[in-house]
Amino acid sequence: MRDCEGAHVIARRGPVQFPPPMEVFLHLWDELDDLSGACRHVATSAASELLERAAPVVAGASALGVWVLDGVYRHLLRLAA
Repeated sequence: MRDCEGAHVIARRGPVQFPPPMEVFLHLWDELDDLSGACRHVATSAASELLERAAPVVAGASALGVWVLDGVYRHLLRLAA
């Protein structure tokens, strides 16, 4: 008798209840939002670190460009005078 008592208890619980479809959709949407936020954070951090390391190179290239253009303009001014 005791072996079948568990089966009777399970049968009395009734049918399995599933959450409403909207609740499932909102849960999946929340998980997707969390994932996209994490990806956005990683991408922003990577871009920030790359730009931080590129700033001295950009400043040096800019200074070199100014130095070259300054020399070209001085040469053109001498020719025009």
